Amino acid sequence: MKNSPNDRNSSCRVRPGAVLLALMATVIVTSIASGQANYKVLHNFTGGADGNEYMGVINAGNWFSSGLVLDPKGVLYGTTAAGGAYGFGVAFALKQGDSGAWTETVLYNFTGGEDGAYPFAGLILDGAGNLYGTTSGGGAGSCTNGYTDGCGVVFELTASADSTWSESVLYRFTGGADGAQPEARLTWDAAGDLYGTTEAGGLYATEACPGTGFSYYFDNGCGVAFELTPSSDGSWSESVLHRFTGGPDGGPEIGPLTIDSAGNLYGSAQRGKNVQGLIFKLAPSQTGWKESILFALDDVKSGADAFSLTGLVFDQAGNLYGTTFWGPSDGGGGVVFKLSPSPLGTWRWSTLHSFGSFDPSAHPVGGVVLDSAGNVYGTDVSGGPGSAGEVFEVTPASSGWAFKGLHAFQNQPASGPFSLILDTAGNLYGTTCCSSNSAGVVFEITR
Repeated sequence: MKNSPNDRNSSCRVRPGAVLLALMATVIVTSIASGQANYKVLHNFTGGADGNEYMGVINAGNWFSSGLVLDPKGVLYGTTAAGGAYGFGVAFALKQGDSGAWTETVLYNFTGGEDGAYPFAGLILDGAGNLYGTTSGGGAGSCTNGYTDGCGVVFELTASADSTWSESVLYRFTGGADGAQPEARLTWDAAGDLYGTTEAGGLYATEACPGTGFSYYFDNGCGVAFELTPSSDGSWSESVLHRFTGGPDGGPEIGPLTIDSAGNLYGSAQRGKNVQGLIFKLAPSQTGWKESILFALDDVKSGADAFSLTGLVFDQAGNLYGTTFWGPSDGGGGVVFKLSPSPLGTWRWSTLHSFGSFDPSAHPVGGVVLDSAGNVYGTDVSGGPGSAGEVFEVTPASSGWAFKGLHAFQNQPASGPFSLILDTAGNLYGTTCCSSNSAGVVFEITR
C-alpha cells in the first residue's frame, strides 16, 4: 500500500492532494470580462543569463510544453529551453513588485550534466511550493539528440530558508525500456505520484519508431507513459505504464497526461501506423495499465490528417478539450475540438473552430484553458498579421461557437506564443518563442 502524502517528508514536501489534482484536471476561473484585450510584456528574455526560449521551435514537440505555473501568492514560474549560465536552460520566477513592474529571478541554471539539459516542459507545484519538471537531455544513458548527451531527467527544485533554490534529480532515464527524452509537463495524482511521457525509448525499435516514417531522433523505441512513486526515504522509483509501439496505439511525440478523479490518464499522440494522431486513455487494472483509443483523428472526416501534440483539459461535465496542429484535410490549419463521453463508453467529436491554412490564424499549438463560463482560450503560431501567432478565444453561441482573436503577435517584440494559464481573476499569462528583437517573452492579457 502506498504511503499517504503526509507521511513523505511532510516538513518540506506537502503533496498536492485532491485540491491541486482538481486544478490539474480543469481550470475554473472568472471569465475575462467583455471588452478590448490589453497585452503587456512582463519579461523580455535577452538570450543570455536570464534564459532563451529559442530552443522551443527546434523540437516540434516542445510547442505544447513550454508554459507557466502560478502560485497562490501570484508568482509565476517557468523554464527556458536554452540560455542561462551554461546554455542548457534555466528555471525562473517572475514576481510583481509594489510599483507594478515584474522582476525575473533565475532559480536554477542547468549544467548539461547529471542534473539535466534543455527543460522543454513547464513546471508544476506541490502544496509546499516545490517545483517539478523534466529535461530532454542530460542525466545518464547513451542518448544523443544532437545537442547534448543523456536521456533526460525528472527533477525537483526546493527553496531554502535564505530563498536560494537547489535541484534534486528524482529519476535519470537510461534510454532503454524505461524511456528517453521526456519533454512534456508532468501531472500529479491525489497520492502524490508523478506521471509523464517520453519522446523515445521503450525498446520497441532498434533504430527508428516503426510505422512513423521517422529515421532519426526516436532511437530505441517510440516513447513511454511512466509513473514516479516516492518512498519514505525520499527516493523515487519509475514504473512504465505503457510502451508505445508506433502502431495503432500511437507514438512517438506523446503529449502531456491529464488525470481524472478516478485516476485514469488521458493524452494525445502525434501519429502511429496508419494513424495521423489519436487521443488515448490509460486505465489502471489488476493486471497493469490498459490503453484504449478514444478517438483516432483520421476518423474525423472534417479533420483528416490532423495530429495533436497538446495536452487535454476537462470541463466540469467530463468533456475533454484540445487542439490539433493540422486538419481539416491535408492543408488545413488545425482545429479546436471537444470530446464528449457517452453512457456506452464511446466519445463524440465536436469541432469548435477550424483554422484554414491561409487564414489570419492557423496551427494552434499549446492546448487550451477554460474559464467558468465555458469559454476556451488558446494560441496559434501562424496566425495574426505577419503570421507571427495569436492568442484566441472560442465562446459558446446560439449557432455554435464563435472565434475571436485577442492579441496578434507581430514580432514586437516576439512571436510564436505557447501554452496559456488563467489566474482566478481571468487574466491570461503565456510565453512566446523569439524574433529578431527577442529571445522570447512572458506576457499577460487582461481586459
